[in-house]
Amino acid sequence: MPVFAENFNPLAALAVAKCPRCHATGLVEIDGEAHDKAPETDKHQAKFHVNASLYAQCPACGLVGEWPGMSDH
Repeated sequence: MPVFAENFNPLAALAVAKCPRCHATGLVEIDGEAHDKAPETDKHQAKFHVNASLYAQCPACGLVGEWPGMSDH
């Protein structure tokens, strides 16, 4: 039984992910530098770390975090 999806597309999954703060649909990938420069009030502190993850941001409210860990709401 395979553990990983053979055709998983993280960018497609981000497009339908919900923001844990404002519940808007659709997150966008950002780089580590953009994540680090975000104000602390806009950084999501995930309950769990998922490896591998992407830095993502909600375009509606500005929340940044590591996805899929930021989907822990």
